[in-house]
Amino acid sequence: MTMDGALLAAIVLRTLVAAVLGAAIGMQRELVHRPAGLRTHMLVSLAACAFAESAYGLQFDRIIAGVATGVGFLGAGAIVRQGLTASGLTTAASIWVAAAVGVSAGVGTPAALLTAVVVTVSTVIALGIADWRVAALVHAEHRLQVIVRFDVGETTAEAVREQLAGHFAKVRLVSCIAFERVGERLVSSVSYDLGVRGDGDLWERLAALGQSPGVTGIDVA
Repeated sequence: MTMDGALLAAIVLRTLVAAVLGAAIGMQRELVHRPAGLRTHMLVSLAACAFAESAYGLQFDRIIAGVATGVGFLGAGAIVRQGLTASGLTTAASIWVAAAVGVSAGVGTPAALLTAVVVTVSTVIALGIADWRVAALVHAEHRLQVIVRFDVGETTAEAVREQLAGHFAKVRLVSCIAFERVGERLVSSVSYDLGVRGDGDLWERLAALGQSPGVTGIDVA
């Protein structure tokens, strides 16, 4: 049995459209360096389209339900949970949309699939920019390195780090630079890397640390 040329051309066109539009969604994920990128979304859309095209004359709704179930498992694999936070939710959702685009292409509903792609890509890009700008405003910080000198008989490098943590967003003990004898005291110089949000009361905070027991001096590197 030979396949009508027009029908074959329509199937090929739908498959290509599914691949291209799936890739359009995946490209955005690729540009933000997500594991599931262009190839994954293109293949998901292509496979969903193939399933939809092969469903004619069969139980169409069951095949589409099978596609949705399979994509659900694939999307779940993109989600990574660490403690109370989870990442990969947007990628999982975009894989789901790629499958829906593939089904729409296979069924032959161009308006639905074009709308889905345009809205998805626009939304992800717009919200990505908004998240970046909000994060830049709320969490903007710059790095500052300080060298704290303290009497090892009165305090420790870890105790100084804890004091710094009470004043700054992030504190990392970098290294112990030197020890020196000052009279009867042994003074240690330790370098710390600080995350500073704004410069408003920076010097006041450093001055307060300078008054702590055992601290003999603070230098900004």
